[in-house]
Amino acid sequence: MRVLGISCSPRTGGNTETLIRAALEGAQSAGAEETEFLSLSRKKISACNGCLACLKTGKCSIEDDMQDIYPMLIHADGI
Repeated sequence: MRVLGISCSPRTGGNTETLIRAALEGAQSAGAEETEFLSLSRKKISACNGCLACLKTGKCSIEDDMQDIYPMLIHADGI
């Protein structure tokens, strides 16, 4: 099982990050084969523009940091 912990807090090293990391440690102790932490605080993520390219082509037309994050989300068994 692969578990991805995502922090959306603008503060790195804060309480949110600490709690997510603790949850990931718990998941690993409970048998998760792989855990990964992802902070969105310095990521450039644009809002959806409603172009529907994702439905037509299966890929978002917006070139932002989400292009690197989508595979992480797809391959995670738990988020």
